[in-house]
Amino acid sequence: MKKLVLTDGRYEFDNKTGNVSVTDDELRKLGYVKLAEDETVVKKVELSEEEAQFMESHKHLSFYEFSDSASIYVKSSARKPFGKCVVERRLNNAYFNGYKVRETKYYIKFNFSNNGFGYLNIRKDNGHWSVRGPVETSDIQTMFTQKEIKALQENEQAKGLDLNELKVNTSDIDITVKW
Repeated sequence: MKKLVLTDGRYEFDNKTGNVSVTDDELRKLGYVKLAEDETVVKKVELSEEEAQFMESHKHLSFYEFSDSASIYVKSSARKPFGKCVVERRLNNAYFNGYKVRETKYYIKFNFSNNGFGYLNIRKDNGHWSVRGPVETSDIQTMFTQKEIKALQENEQAKGLDLNELKVNTSDIDITVKW
């Protein structure tokens, strides 16, 4: 395992020790934050806008009070039981490590499909568009930020379509994979 050493300046790799030198600015660009002078580095937690609002209104609390509030917040929201512990853990990590608001992602849903497979799929290797299920893979992108939707709207394949009219917030779709 390589130890990460923060220094001002450029990237450096020491073959003898295996240490990597990285600037604080580069780490911040990648979402990491340095917590202390003892080289402790953590990645900021990505939160939804709603979760970030909760953080802002509760960050002044002690961790014990915050954790209780987070538990109540998660239980009172309309989440499935499986997702509740994930959200609560994410909020608790954000309390200590800091957070950033992730961009809202959308599906592009076409309503002409009667089998439920009406979502825009774009192959990452060649940009080919197809209409299939909403499950994203390492090869297929199905979720898009508003900036990506704007760029897609300029694509020849979107001619005659208003992708903003077809977008659906990813949190509004329940994806259940049946085996």
